[in-house]
Amino acid sequence: MRDLTRQEIEALSHQCVRDYAAWCQQQSVPEMHAGPYYLFLERIVEAIQPTGTVVEIGTASGASALCLAKALPDGVRLVTYDIDGGANRWTRQNERIVAYVCDSSQDDPRIPADISLLFLDGCHDDEGVAADVRTWGPKVVPGGYVLFDDPLVYGGSLTAIAEQWPTAEVIRLDHLHHTGFGCLRVPA
Repeated sequence: MRDLTRQEIEALSHQCVRDYAAWCQQQSVPEMHAGPYYLFLERIVEAIQPTGTVVEIGTASGASALCLAKALPDGVRLVTYDIDGGANRWTRQNERIVAYVCDSSQDDPRIPADISLLFLDGCHDDEGVAADVRTWGPKVVPGGYVLFDDPLVYGGSLTAIAEQWPTAEVIRLDHLHHTGFGCLRVPA
C-alpha cells in the first residue's frame, strides 16, 4: 500500500474538482449531487493501491461502491454494509463487491482485521458514527486510510474519530462535497 502525504491527498482532491465534469461525460453519467467525491473515491484507491480489504459503511444507491471497486487492485475486494438492501441491484453485478444488508454497528467476524481503506458513510448522527468507528476502527491496519463523508451533517463532530485515532491528522476535504468530506491515515 502506498503512503500519501497530506499535500498529495489535497492535490488529488483539488484535481478531482477540476476534472469532475469531464469525468461525468466520459462515464456517460449526469453530474450527481454528491459531486467530485465520487471521482476522488476512484482516484484515492488508484493512488494508495490497498493490499487488504476495503470496507464501505453505508452503501445507499451503490454509486460510491462502484467507484471504489473500479480501481481495486487484483485480489482486493470491497465489502459493503447497509441496513437497506436497495444497492444490491448495482453491487451484485460486480464480482469484486460483497454486499451485506445488516446493521453496520455490529461486528462481522467474516471480515479480517486487515482493512486497508475504510469509508464511513453510514448513520449520520454522532452516536451512529461512534458505533461504526468503535466496530470497524480497530480492524484498520496501521498505515491504512479512513475516509468519512458528510461530517457537516452531524455538526462537524469528529469526536469518535479523534478518540479512535488520537494522533492521526484529519484532512478536511469539504470542497469535495457540500456536506463535508475527510480523510486520515491511521498512524503506524
